[in-house]
Amino acid sequence: MRGIRTGAVARGALVMLVLAMVACGGSAAPAAPAAPRQIAAPLEPVRVLYPQASPQLVPYWLAADAGLFARNGLNADFQQLPVDDAFARLLAGDVDVYLTPLTPALVGRVADGADLVILGGTPQLAIVVTRRLLGTREVVLERFLRGALEGIHAASAQPERARDLLAREGQFASADQADAAVRAYLAASPERVPYLGASDVEPVLATRAGEDPRAADLQPERLLEPALLRRLEASGFVASLYRA
Repeated sequence: MRGIRTGAVARGALVMLVLAMVACGGSAAPAAPAAPRQIAAPLEPVRVLYPQASPQLVPYWLAADAGLFARNGLNADFQQLPVDDAFARLLAGDVDVYLTPLTPALVGRVADGADLVILGGTPQLAIVVTRRLLGTREVVLERFLRGALEGIHAASAQPERARDLLAREGQFASADQADAAVRAYLAASPERVPYLGASDVEPVLATRAGEDPRAADLQPERLLEPALLRRLEASGFVASLYRA
């Protein structure tokens, strides 16, 4: 009798277990919730114009091609456009950056009251934005400069990649010509941080002043705004690129 009673108890426990499993959907334990899907933040668009293709664009093209702008959260779109159209779009706020040579015509636009400022670059290809944009999208412009600084480093560290990029862009008929252009660019642009100073601006100011007396009253500081580059250099960002 005791064995029968024990068996009945066991059978009762088994029935209760089966009923519990049915109530839970046929499984003894609920499935673990799926891990939340990680979604990358969208890249911030940055529209960049330039007047004509040249080896001076190497660090910018290289930064775009190697994903250096993307690493800084940007989708940099480069477009070639005639000078007058480019300035019109920049001043209208349709684009963010204009890469253009330092010229008396640029000074003339500032003398006319255009809201233009130079963040850095070279005399052959200055980084021109508007002060209004600098006030509203400073973080984005700082990221753009970070990508450009990484591009400058990549051009010096990987000149063969820069050569292949120029050849792929159709700028030169042969790899040898592209290689010579990269070497000329590197020889002319040795600075890790592309500051532009008063000595770079004064010659074009003087040239424009000969045609327009208003330009004689312009000080280099009116055109130059190196604060973002200085901040990046002071942060150790540039030094970290060249530390190997």
